[in-house]
Amino acid sequence: MNRLQIGDRVECGRRTAEGAIGDIVEICETALGVVAVVRDDCGKRHIVQIDRLAKVNDCLAWED
Repeated sequence: MNRLQIGDRVECGRRTAEGAIGDIVEICETALGVVAVVRDDCGKRHIVQIDRLAKVNDCLAWED
């Protein structure tokens, strides 16, 4: 299993209204578990549980 790190390109919320692809800018532990702050290409930040992220390759992102 690959461990996610700051700077990794990831996808979160696939097939949802809040779906986004972006870069991890911060990883921290909270009362809800380990979360990552993901900044998408528009600059919006998303806070997502780390186990709900998937590392992506820009060429393959969002393809079925």
